[in-house]
Amino acid sequence: MDWMLYVDLYCERTAAGVWNEPLNALSNLAFWLAAATVVWRCKRQHIPLDEELRTLLALLVGIGAASLAFHMFANRLTNAADVLAIALYLHAWLALYLRRVWRWPWALAWRTAWLGVPAFALLSGAATLAWQRAGIEPAAYLGAWSVLLLVVADSARRGSPALQPLALAAGLFLISVVLRQIDLPLCPQWPPGTHFGWHLLNAVTLGLTAWALAVAMAVAPVQRIKAPDCLVSFSDRENR
Repeated sequence: MDWMLYVDLYCERTAAGVWNEPLNALSNLAFWLAAATVVWRCKRQHIPLDEELRTLLALLVGIGAASLAFHMFANRLTNAADVLAIALYLHAWLALYLRRVWRWPWALAWRTAWLGVPAFALLSGAATLAWQRAGIEPAAYLGAWSVLLLVVADSARRGSPALQPLALAAGLFLISVVLRQIDLPLCPQWPPGTHFGWHLLNAVTLGLTAWALAVAMAVAPVQRIKAPDCLVSFSDRENR
């Protein structure tokens, strides 16, 4: 496979070139601003920035960097890096949600997050099929939005302080998906495209998901519980 093969996916790009997508490229700075905002709010409200949260925010910064590279260099390699950065954030976020909201120990939460990849794919696929049967052509990420709604419902059931930012994130995410989907259809009428709006709103969405975990931890510290032996390695058992 030629990893340096030119890729043209969005309305704003009209030719090869580093700065042929200025809006799509520069809008990725919003991901860095979102991470910085979470840090600022944590310090302002005296919420500890522990190693877990710092790692998640670093992954959020990584999404902005990978997407910036993709919209500048527009090839298969940077496209793959863009997809990988998003996947790393999503799975790290799920592990931290299980740890901070469900109060699972780190070993169990991390293993479950990665074991949940097939389950997430099936659930997302089922949600997409449900949208199709409802007469709605499924947009990209519509299945993921449905899964986010389940997380919101779980937070509401638990009375978690993460509920408010997660509910807001779900609403913004739906709008951002719409902007992503209408980029090419509206291209003749709006040459700059709307993909940059996806970046801006998605940055706020991911920032809210990170903030949700910060406030969830601040209200109630993590409680250790015993993980099932089938999910705990030998070294973990030795350190108990």
